[in-house]
Amino acid sequence: MQPAFQFACVVALCGAVDLANAETRSFTFNTDDGGTFTLTTHGDQGPIPFSANKNKAWKSFALRYPDGQIVCKAFTQDTNRSNITLHINLEPRNSLKVVVETSFNISADHVALKIGRQSFHLPAQHLFGGDPRHAWVSTETYPEKTRKIIDAVRRGSRAHLTAKSPSGYDITVPFSLMGATAMTNHAATNCGMLAAVQPPRRAQPTRQAQTTSQQRQHQMQTTTHQPREEDFITDLGGQLGNQLMDQATQMLADEITNQMFGDFGF
Repeated sequence: MQPAFQFACVVALCGAVDLANAETRSFTFNTDDGGTFTLTTHGDQGPIPFSANKNKAWKSFALRYPDGQIVCKAFTQDTNRSNITLHINLEPRNSLKVVVETSFNISADHVALKIGRQSFHLPAQHLFGGDPRHAWVSTETYPEKTRKIIDAVRRGSRAHLTAKSPSGYDITVPFSLMGATAMTNHAATNCGMLAAVQPPRRAQPTRQAQTTSQQRQHQMQTTTHQPREEDFITDLGGQLGNQLMDQATQMLADEITNQMFGDFGF
């Protein structure tokens, strides 16, 4: 059986070809982790890979069709090495697609991708000519769900696919999400769709708003440290009161002393 990235290129992206008689071409790319990544295509009418990379558990490649159309993909295989892949496809017209490609038929109503505490149902829409081994969502049919899944994949560390076989068996397949952010960025950059896979940034305050905020903060600090008139009067009254109290105390002490020792000639 061919590796998942070759199978995806030949069947999912390159179309049906006569593998027995088709010309085979291999393309090898250096990757960021110091290794290499080889893509194999069959036939001379299909797309040509022009970029490929890998990072931890995830890989990415970009294909250019003869008509100039570009399709990019980031994907990973399950950690059980069961030849099950989780794809994030970036296609023309800024279409995003999350695809689970299995090596077995899956029931259409019981496919979910669990990432952390989130669970996303993936309709088994039998992608690629009615193949019952695929479940997927896209921004064309489920835009909000698709973007939430991609955001969860990029933020998470592990994912689990839960499904049922047509005979009713429960299936759980684990995936590592380490490297997903780097490889979805790589794929999106090649397709000119980087903004499409990144979460929207929070609006930054304008320069005028920042200036107003700084002015208010400075005013509060100035108000806090600048002595007020009523504070000055209070402090002055307190000082005068203390002086009068000291004088009264001294006069009382002198009076008591005179009364006690005056008769003795002191």
